[in-house]
Amino acid sequence: MLKENVRPSRHTPWLRCMALVVIALCWLPVSCRRDEVWFGADYDSSGKTLKIASEEPFCGCLDMVNVSSQPIYIRSNVLLEENRWHPVERGGVVLAAGQQLNERVDWAGSNSRDIFTLDAWSAKGQQLHIRDVIRMNGFGWPFEPCELTKCKVGRLYMNTGGIHRH
Repeated sequence: MLKENVRPSRHTPWLRCMALVVIALCWLPVSCRRDEVWFGADYDSSGKTLKIASEEPFCGCLDMVNVSSQPIYIRSNVLLEENRWHPVERGGVVLAAGQQLNERVDWAGSNSRDIFTLDAWSAKGQQLHIRDVIRMNGFGWPFEPCELTKCKVGRLYMNTGGIHRH
């Protein structure tokens, strides 16, 4: 049985509006990612270095070849937040002209912007544009668990679990 004297409250639209605002404010922090997690392989704007990292917690295989007519030295560094983004050398390898290298790469570190970088040097000690002397044939898409990755950790030591001492 309905009561005839019941009227909708004047505050009902205002309360609904406030409830929607509260829900939106609660949802907003959850929906926005604070840090963009970078992964992949890309040359910097100068073409002198190659930055690389896999998607955490997986590994990828970097497959590259020296396309220059001379041997080159490839050096790997890791840039970590804990080191205030100063490069820390991880390893290096000399690639003869036409030589191919296939090596495992992981996510570099726990910070969303931690990466590995590769740069190239001539036998005379001049830094080269890595974009001009190295061709990437692949970078392990899709990423997979590190223990299942076909390529192995190599002399560039692009794995966070590897200990490398000179």
